[in-house]
Amino acid sequence: MGGANCSLFDLTTELKKRGYRICVVVLYRGCPIDIRLRGAGIETFPCFFGWWVQPREWNALLKMAFRFLHWMQWLSVIRISNYIRKNNYEIIHSNSSVIDIGAQVAEKTGCKHVWHFREFGELDYKLQFMMGRDNALSYINKNSDHVIFISKALETLYSKISNKTIIYNGVRDDVFYDDVKSGDCSGFGFLISGNLSDGK
Repeated sequence: MGGANCSLFDLTTELKKRGYRICVVVLYRGCPIDIRLRGAGIETFPCFFGWWVQPREWNALLKMAFRFLHWMQWLSVIRISNYIRKNNYEIIHSNSSVIDIGAQVAEKTGCKHVWHFREFGELDYKLQFMMGRDNALSYINKNSDHVIFISKALETLYSKISNKTIIYNGVRDDVFYDDVKSGDCSGFGFLISGNLSDGK
């Protein structure tokens, strides 16, 4: 699981603890996030969806194929919309800026829509919005009740988006030692190790 999926898992398990009813749309049954969520007792709904961004460097044929796959998600929009109406869900949360199916479902059902922006797709991976940046930003403003950014830098990149806030990714308290959680320790330190890559 990548970082966005790990954050989604933490978010949904915390909301479940607080008594909220959660269902997560996953790409297919048996994918890593599906297995983790169902293991934690969280309902999942498998169905196909595509990205609404594509690599700038792809040739015209690859871009056309990718656009077709994205267009095909209208079938999933209908399935998810029917499921939402049947089960009376109130809020749709899109976990990434590279997918727009949550916005499409919210538009169809009238549900509130929160869009979580987690990645610098345009800068890190040279992605471009299929409908163009300006049109995409207008679409986001029109089809989001709120947009969450995980950093100030990311919010600055999308400064034309309105109705937004910055919420940094949290750290679960259950990963700390008992003495830290009980207050017997004055503090704790983090050692962060990683590597640098052109993509990030």
